[in-house]
Amino acid sequence: MEKDVFQKMNFSQEIEGLYSQIETLHKDFNIHLAEHFPQLSENDIRLVTLLRLGFSTKHIASLNNISPKSVEIARYRLRSKLGLSHDQNLQKYLKTI
Repeated sequence: MEKDVFQKMNFSQEIEGLYSQIETLHKDFNIHLAEHFPQLSENDIRLVTLLRLGFSTKHIASLNNISPKSVEIARYRLRSKLGLSHDQNLQKYLKTI
């Protein structure tokens, strides 16, 4: 049990490190995103970043330790916050920002 907790803590630290590196590499994108869409939460911005990098719903769910359905709901809400219609491709749109 203790070993499982330790492994989960290490995994969480690695994920935070990944997000930190992504934010550093894509600083201009994150600034632009925050300026144009101030209503986005930190989780929204992380989702945008992962989607823009081409991560699948399954991979995003795994990284965030949530279900794929939760990612789909987050994508739906993100689409609404960005003012996108349902027929617009979210990943393609994010790559144009």
